[in-house]
Amino acid sequence: MNYEIIEQFNAAQIEDLYELYQLSWWGNDREIPDIKIMLKNSELLSTIIV
Repeated sequence: MNYEIIEQFNAAQIEDLYELYQLSWWGNDREIPDIKIMLKNSELLSTIIV
């Protein structure tokens, strides 16, 4: 399995993350500006998408 290190999310990746949040009961009320704030204030975010 290959991994890719991303230093900054692009618009399409933020939209993908938004769509993932919409599938969860605890995150489905988050909007894209909320996700951008979360990303801005996160030192390290790790995600594996299969």
